[in-house]
Amino acid sequence: MNVEKITVNDFLGQENSQFIVPIYQRKYDWDKDRCEKMWNNILQLHLKNKSSYFLGTMICTIQKNTDLNFSTTAIMDGYQRLITIMLLLIALRDYLLKNPTETLSAQQIENKYLVNTGFSDSKHYKLFLMQGQRQEMENIINGNPSDKESLFVKNYDFFKEQIEKGTAKIAPQQIYDSLQKLEIALITLEYGKDDFYEIFESVGNLTAKLDALDAIKMDIFIGLNAEAQQRVYEKFWLKLEQTVLPKKDQPEHLKNFINNYLCLRTDRDGYEKEGILFKRYHQESGLTSEELCKDIEKNLNFYEIMRKYKTDDEELNARYQELSKGRMFWNPYFVALMLKLLEDCYDKKLITSKDICEIIDICMSASLRYCLGYDHDRFYDAPYYLLSGVIGNIDPKDYINSIKASILSGDRSNRILKDDKFHAAFAKQRVIFPNRSVLYIFMRLERYCDGPSIKLDEAWVNFIGSGSRIGHEISGNIGNLALIADGAEDEKFWKLAFNEQLRSTGSNKLTINQGIGERYWDAWAVIKRAQWLADKALKVWAYPTIDRESKYYEEVMSKKNKE
Repeated sequence: MNVEKITVNDFLGQENSQFIVPIYQRKYDWDKDRCEKMWNNILQLHLKNKSSYFLGTMICTIQKNTDLNFSTTAIMDGYQRLITIMLLLIALRDYLLKNPTETLSAQQIENKYLVNTGFSDSKHYKLFLMQGQRQEMENIINGNPSDKESLFVKNYDFFKEQIEKGTAKIAPQQIYDSLQKLEIALITLEYGKDDFYEIFESVGNLTAKLDALDAIKMDIFIGLNAEAQQRVYEKFWLKLEQTVLPKKDQPEHLKNFINNYLCLRTDRDGYEKEGILFKRYHQESGLTSEELCKDIEKNLNFYEIMRKYKTDDEELNARYQELSKGRMFWNPYFVALMLKLLEDCYDKKLITSKDICEIIDICMSASLRYCLGYDHDRFYDAPYYLLSGVIGNIDPKDYINSIKASILSGDRSNRILKDDKFHAAFAKQRVIFPNRSVLYIFMRLERYCDGPSIKLDEAWVNFIGSGSRIGHEISGNIGNLALIADGAEDEKFWKLAFNEQLRSTGSNKLTINQGIGERYWDAWAVIKRAQWLADKALKVWAYPTIDRESKYYEEVMSKKNKE
């Protein structure tokens, strides 16, 4: 590592040189206020005849180049200021094109700071952005600032306006002279010797400022040269960004997937600390950036299979649809286990898709029984307490029993209700608002009952009778809920009586809705139906039991007997 004080002129004015803004950097985001502050500093340099102005720290690396007559510098920190200075120089050049002076020419600025005149390929431009903003910058350099909403164009227009109206206070030559007085503390790092991430982190204390995705992106790309960065970005990271759906709020969805991946590999929920946990895992795993990206890509494909129900097993696809409706894919421990199951099924051939269905049923049974023990229905939170540590305890030789053992011997396993308590709690379950958890329960019950095939993609759950008819205390009971199939797009639907709603959507044919509308709906009917649903629930979400011949049977039973 080398540290020196240098003027911006000496740094940017190097012949046959190019400054690369790496892929892992954030997009240019300087606004008008920051540009105005920079302009005022330059103005004060002239008006007060100051000898210098310290612009800040800049961290860079010198890239190896096959062309000995050409130098390439990657800007790790300070690139936002560098881009802004470039925009000011372009605005000054364009002013001089229309208003030439005897002491300073537009060509002089362009050849020294903006382009490498001896090169016509990718080395032509002094500043090289490796992401989508490259074309915006090159358009401005070429005199075609087309996108008026671009920050590049807005800031270029700002400097252009200041130069045009400020000539009474500061002439073009004086602007140029003031730019020569700008100084930076240049820290140059060397590949193979310096820890880029650590220095970048400590000098700028940027980890707190970077969001999780920026920190993860930086960790992957920071140790790679420009060529490797471009290869990894195009082959892996771009695909990662484009695959994670929905497009709305894409960064948040990508962040959630990365958290799921980290939970798979580290058995820790890194929510709000993904960047720190990712860096630690990368270092401890010993994987190269490309190997790490390949592993992420593989698990992203598994994630998409789950989310879009695209396996070759229809029963497993039905499970994934139910899990999605129940919002289980929001829970990192649950998703991490699902990713592990798909990896062990498709890659390692340790289990089958039928085994995955059985394991899903085990997890969901434990989760539902656990949550009813706490008297609430957000059972998608349960895996936080039940599935932590399960992946690390999986025994490839006794796969399913080892998962059962891990769940049943956990610190909170005593909250997983046995059959009698589960039946009573289920029948008394009170639902204030029909939610995703309840929708999952009814969809799973209907599929278990093997009812008629009715489209349930957009199904929902609704109350059968109001509190004024059956009493407010009983109106929220689970027996007072019905599963409504897809088909209520018409506004007239909501004006229909409840029985008519069932008939109009075909929901009256669902097994889970049998008996509704056949008699007067009162409190007794609600209680009776709740008991019937609880009977079904005992079979759908059976208590996990370990095979007696498994070595885990005695282990779990011994612990249970001590409790």
